[in-house]
Parts: sequence; C-alpha cells; structure tokens
Amino acid sequence: PALCHHPGLSCPATCRSCVVHVEDAQAERHVVTACNHSVSAGLILHVLDEDSQQLRSRALAQLLQRHQMDCPICEAAGECEFQEAVAGHGPQKQPHELHGATARLQLGTRLIFDAGRCIQCGRCARFEDEVSGTQQLSMQGRGGDIDVVVAAAGVDHALGGNLVDLCPAGALVDPESTSLPPTWTRRSVDTVCGGCGTGCAIRADIDDGGRVVSLRPRNDEQVN
Repeated sequence: PALCHHPGLSCPATCRSCVVHVEDAQAERHVVTACNHSVSAGLILHVLDEDSQQLRSRALAQLLQRHQMDCPICEAAGECEFQEAVAGHGPQKQPHELHGATARLQLGTRLIFDAGRCIQCGRCARFEDEVSGTQQLSMQGRGGDIDVVVAAAGVDHALGGNLVDLCPAGALVDPESTSLPPTWTRRSVDTVCGGCGTGCAIRADIDDGGRVVSLRPRNDEQVN
C-alpha cells in the first residue's frame, strides 16, 4: 500500500504504509519508504518478510485509529483505497475508539470535506500546488494535528472534481454521490467522454436499472 503516493504527484512518503527493509551493497539492513526510494545496483529488498509486514500493518493501524468508522454509510465504500489497504495489509483485529460524526464542510458547489475520514495523506494539497496551481486547499500542522485549510472563497476552479478522485479515504465527497446506490450494486463500463473532441477515457457506473449514475476518470495518460 502507498496511500499518500499518486503517480501524477510528488512523493513525500508521509503515510509510511509502504515501508520495506532493504540491504545496500555493504549488506547493511535498514527501513525505507518504497514509494520515493530509488533502486540501485546491489540493493536487496525485503518486501514480504514478517518484519516489513508488521511495520506496514502498524502504520495502517495508526491511520485507522484516527479514521472515522463510516464504512457502512461512506460514499467511497467498496472502492476505497484505505479500506483495501487495511483489508490486505493492516491488522485483522484492533481495538478502536469510536468517535461521533464530524460536521461536513462545504468547500465548493461540487465538494464536501469530512474531516473525520481524513488520513492526512496530503494528495489534495499537492494537487492544488502542483497541478491546478490554485492553492485553494492546503495542509497545516504536523503529525496527528494536521488540518486541511481552505481559501476564504472555497474551491471553485474547473479541476476541483479531481480532488474527489484523488482522495484515498472518502474524506472529499461530491454532494451528488450521497444519493447514489452503493458502489457494489453498480456495474462499470469503460467508455470515452463526449463533452468535447478530446475523448478522455472515463468509466460509466450503471445501476441495476440500467441507468448511468456517475462518470469517473479512467487512466489514459496519452489522452486525459
């Protein structure tokens, strides 16, 4: 797992969920974050050994402890990167202190922020800084005290919808998705966008009645 990593953004390795043990040319063993560590001649990676798995599991456990247990009602449930990471690499059992629901903050006409679900991965802030260049959303603080800070006017640029797709934990939500059927009841069809002549690759989500209920981006770097 690599929850703070995204191939279109920089790699700060803040979530620590991708740690592995490596041995360098001098046979010295140490821990590195895999998402931003370059391979070199003679480097030996221990990815599946018990020590490395335990480190990743503990990193995910810490993120899980700060994460609101909203899975039954979360709009991202069923396609949540954090949910999949915990299921595949996290602790199988863990005591959890339940917290009350947090107030949702309207960041823009098509964007809601749920602070209780945020795992402080920083993808949204890096997108605003590195891709949109608007810096209407940023992160402030350190460790467990990190907060998402929004400009006074909110997020109103044309690329704001990307923030929903970037979020790995369902903290950034499209208001219209709250009324959609659960993701596991929909089927997906690969298609192209008809909004203009570019032909961006998208995915159409279809409910059990055959109705298109949402359009999502599909990775195609040569076109999108």
